Amino acid sequence: MSGIEIAALVLGALPVAINVLQTYKTIISTKKARCDLDALGQELQTEQLLLQNVFEQTRCFTLKKNDFDSILRRLKDGNSVLQGLARQSFDLEPDRRLRSQTRLMTPASKMSSSIFEGLQIAITCRCAQSRHVALELVSRTAVLVPSDVDD
Repeated sequence: MSGIEIAALVLGALPVAINVLQTYKTIISTKKARCDLDALGQELQTEQLLLQNVFEQTRCFTLKKNDFDSILRRLKDGNSVLQGLARQSFDLEPDRRLRSQTRLMTPASKMSSSIFEGLQIAITCRCAQSRHVALELVSRTAVLVPSDVDD
């Protein structure tokens, strides 16, 4: 066979080969799609069974009136306790503020007294009589540390 005949055979066979490949590709893709659809159908059936089981379990679960009343009673009791604790906390707040101020002001008062005594002792010149050192401590009513918590 000459080169031209071989070329003609190859050129004639190429469309047939391409057609065979496309048909094979369609068959394979159809089988693959069928397998994919089968797998998807299996997954959907599994999910349906799971969902059906969940519905059956929730349908069987019912809260009896006695249980419901018991839970409501416990909630009411808990709310009453919380309300009492909140009331006590509110009633004790002024005492806490006073203790907080006392804890803050006592060291400040002692320090001021020490500075005053130190200044009195330090003034030793002859004209000390004409100089006056005074210390005024007043009671505090303002809240200095409102968020103080007793340990």
